Amino acid sequence: MTEKIELNMFKSRRDGTLLTCKQVETLFDVTPTSIHNWRKKSQFPFHHLNAPGLKKPPCRFDLGEITYWAELNNVRIVNPYVPFE
Repeated sequence: MTEKIELNMFKSRRDGTLLTCKQVETLFDVTPTSIHNWRKKSQFPFHHLNAPGLKKPPCRFDLGEITYWAELNNVRIVNPYVPFE
């Protein structure tokens, strides 16, 4: 039950700006391993893109959701000016 409530809290924070893993690495100044661990252990919000035919669909992160996650988990955003491709 708590997990559903928390996921809904993230859903309400979506702003539609989707970031790649590399952009999130830059935003928090962390390694890909850190992001992977956050996804597995800390309910770091992410979205799989619809990619028919791919074995492993690409993953994107909503800027509003991860900013809210960072506030909840006391993770500092090091570089707020992430270059958008």
